[in-house]
Amino acid sequence: QQLEKLRRLKPMSRATSNPGAHLSDSEVQVGSLVEHIKFGKGEVLKLEGVGGDTKAEIRFEHGGLKKLLLRFAKLKLLS
Repeated sequence: QQLEKLRRLKPMSRATSNPGAHLSDSEVQVGSLVEHIKFGKGEVLKLEGVGGDTKAEIRFEHGGLKKLLLRFAKLKLLS
């Protein structure tokens, strides 16, 4: 009966149906406008690191100043 409570998970792929879910350091630049589901719109102020370890310092309209790892941030690039 314990097994009935388990639910099947969909396998994850690199190409998700959520565009912008994994922005890379080549797509985001200082001055880029981005949007985060929780923090709202923001401007990239600073970038640090390379590849999957790239961190962006972003000033959001609702979240204030945040430093986020791009591979986890789920940002949408606005410009």
